[in-house]
Amino acid sequence: MSDPFPPPPPNKIPQPAPTEAPPPPPEIPAPSTPAAPSIPTPTLPTLPTQEASVPSVTAQPGANPVAEAQRAAAQAQQRQSVAGGGPPTATQPRFLHPKANSALLWGVLTFCFCAILAPVAWKKANDVRTSYNSRPGAYSGKARILVGMWCGILGTAYLVAFIAGAVLVSLGVFDA
Repeated sequence: MSDPFPPPPPNKIPQPAPTEAPPPPPEIPAPSTPAAPSIPTPTLPTLPTQEASVPSVTAQPGANPVAEAQRAAAQAQQRQSVAGGGPPTATQPRFLHPKANSALLWGVLTFCFCAILAPVAWKKANDVRTSYNSRPGAYSGKARILVGMWCGILGTAYLVAFIAGAVLVSLGVFDA
């Protein structure tokens, strides 16, 4: 019997002829940039009464005067807020208004489940909004307060429409 699978032919893959390595690319000189002109560093005069509290400002090579001014203003504002004056800054946390979640809860629950309490939710959220606006920048959570208030307004409108429809049906204007 002969073998159904003949052996493979001998491996006769042509081998590439040895070649020389390609020459390295020519070196390209780095572009030369002209040196930046030197800028004299001016010193700002200070008033005699300010010498002890405000140091003189000198521009340093490579320093950004705008960034320095912003940093100095932020430090001054932080010192003022730490001392107890001024509104809260970005470094101080703003706490959620204590009744913001309550206003949101009342509004959403009355809009979704119990429209009879919608005017109460509207009133509570409006009171919380008044309290929030009395101290601008002191609290966060305005969106929660407004959502609760608008849910109370929409729930009140739904309640009024429901009562008006019930009255019109009871008077026989509409057939039920």
